[in-house]
Amino acid sequence: MPSKINIPGKYILTFIIAIISFFVIKTLLVNEEQEVKNTLSSICEYASFSKPLHPIEKLQRAKKIGTFLTESITFKIKNRRGEDKRIIGKDKLIKHIVLAHSYFQNIKFSYTDATVEINGKEAKLHATATGKGLQNGQTEKFYEAQEIIVSFTKDSGDWLATAIENVEMLEK
Repeated sequence: MPSKINIPGKYILTFIIAIISFFVIKTLLVNEEQEVKNTLSSICEYASFSKPLHPIEKLQRAKKIGTFLTESITFKIKNRRGEDKRIIGKDKLIKHIVLAHSYFQNIKFSYTDATVEINGKEAKLHATATGKGLQNGQTEKFYEAQEIIVSFTKDSGDWLATAIENVEMLEK
């Protein structure tokens, strides 16, 4: 005996199947560009803090940042005095992050105007990175903006930073 589904019921069933299909397809089609941006957002989040950190918290945050980096990462950026700073290797960069956290009462990192170029398992993110906060012993907050390029590689499904490089100091 054939099943009897009335006409409105068929439309509702078709509508439900279409919605389920849309969400399944949406989750299967990963937006690689957004994943790269999300990786940089996570790095900025763990590098930022609103109150002085306990030494264990500094280490925990630096190690969390390390989960977004390759072992051979290269960090090349100009410091506030205009000197080139170059650090090679994840362990050295983690130590640098822990030390840098000791100089600030609070700091907030963010980025804007990001463009991403993806070529297979490699990606380059071009952005304006900003840092603002209060250094220990200072009463005036600082603000700094730099044009940066962050290179990424896809490893086991995750985008990991391979290089962070300053292109131009925009504002101090």
